[in-house]
Amino acid sequence: FGMGIFDAISHAMTTVATGGFSTRDRSIESFQSAAIDYTSIFFMISGAIPFALYLGALQHGRWKQLFSDSQVRTFFGLILLVSLVMTLIQVQINIYHGEEAFRHALFSVVSVMTGTGYATIDYGMWGPLAMTIFFVLTFIGGCTGSTSCGIKIFRFQVLARDLYQHVRQILSPSRIYVKRYNGAPLPESVSISIQSFVFLYILSFFILAVLLAATGMDMVSALSGAATAISNVGPGLGEIIGPAGSFQPLADVSKWLLIAGMLVGRLEILIIFVLFTPRFWRV
Repeated sequence: FGMGIFDAISHAMTTVATGGFSTRDRSIESFQSAAIDYTSIFFMISGAIPFALYLGALQHGRWKQLFSDSQVRTFFGLILLVSLVMTLIQVQINIYHGEEAFRHALFSVVSVMTGTGYATIDYGMWGPLAMTIFFVLTFIGGCTGSTSCGIKIFRFQVLARDLYQHVRQILSPSRIYVKRYNGAPLPESVSISIQSFVFLYILSFFILAVLLAATGMDMVSALSGAATAISNVGPGLGEIIGPAGSFQPLADVSKWLLIAGMLVGRLEILIIFVLFTPRFWRV
């Protein structure tokens, strides 16, 4: 589709792994190819789907499970919904129209949600609504059991079920409700674990954002920088670290903080907190 062999191999590895490193300063935008854009979209999505489902499909022929799984359906539905919204935003502000608008919207949404971080356009120019949506997408991530980071679809679904059950329990205190996920009972220990994880995730984000702001970064850069570091997405928002920008101009102390944030996010936070407990180091 227009890539040389080195570019093709490099982008293949970072696309499936949702790593997002490109051999070009302008990322995928450098190639100006719709075919490359759609190919990247396909494999970014592939990397954000639970690999256990691929294993089941290949070993036992359970291909329907790829689309019957609750978090996969939610993942695809969210991508489609947000992509349509982003397409309408581009049309409204007269940036792109038709297929080109949808392609850039779909690519950007998939790139941010999966944590790949590729860019075909500076979506920071799409206005405050688009920037707000992309900021939220930074936290969501792909599916559990994939290469993507973020909080992940599964955890949001469990939190939603917890909230729904809590509301029903308030309305009918004497009734007993059993939470289910994909048709199976959901243990309370899973809910507690996820609630703890999300709390620590948000707490880590706010701490990192405050520390970045203390180094002199503006509010948008500090907040989006903290979010993209914790979620391992790549580009943030704003003129400095947005999809058309770079982290290079940041102060060294800001870069060290972002490095720490990326490590915390990649190791999914709880492991880091365990390392700092005295009991872990007892022989």
